[in-house]
Formats: sequence, C-alpha cells, structure tokens
Amino acid sequence: MTKEKPGDEPSGGIRRRFSGQEKTRIVLEGLRRNTSVAVLCQREGIAPPVYHRWKRAFIDAGQKTLSLDTQDDASTEEIRQLKKENCYLKKAIAEASLEIQKLKSDLAI
Repeated sequence: MTKEKPGDEPSGGIRRRFSGQEKTRIVLEGLRRNTSVAVLCQREGIAPPVYHRWKRAFIDAGQKTLSLDTQDDASTEEIRQLKKENCYLKKAIAEASLEIQKLKSDLAI
C-alpha cells in the first residue's frame, strides 16, 4: 500500500494548470467542431465538464465585452453633450465674473 503525499490527487494524477491562452485555444477548437468534445477533452487531458465550464466562461466574457462596447458607444454621445454643456457653463461663469468685477470697481470709485 502506497502512502499519498499531500497535494496528490486521489486518482494518482497530477492536476495541470492551463493558462488563459490555452483555455481559449481549447474552447475555440471545440467550437469549430472539427472534432468531438469527448475526443478533444481526452486529447487535452481534461474532463468534459471542465471544457463546458470554460466554454460558458468564454461566452459570458464575450457577451459582457460586447455589452460594454454598446454602453461605451451610448456614453460617448452623452460625454460629447456634457462637454458642450460644460463649455457653455464655463463661458457663462466667465461673463458673470467679469460683470461682478465691473460692478465692484464701479462701487469702489
């Protein structure tokens, strides 16, 4: 009977860490449907539920990014309008400040 070392997997396998780039490559390969998910998972050494979890995360991230792009487009117009309003208000403040200074100088005489 062999003793398991701390960190050993119960099945004796070693858990592999995949980079984001590797996960993306695997998910895209699965989405292309050139090979079945089962064959792909076996070749890459992952369980099908892991692949499906990565795929869901990949799709969710894409949807989130695309919705942010839409929000950015909407806020770009809002920012343009706010800048225009800001410019108008700065001019109004400058004119009011000049008028106040004129009145103060008239009172000082």
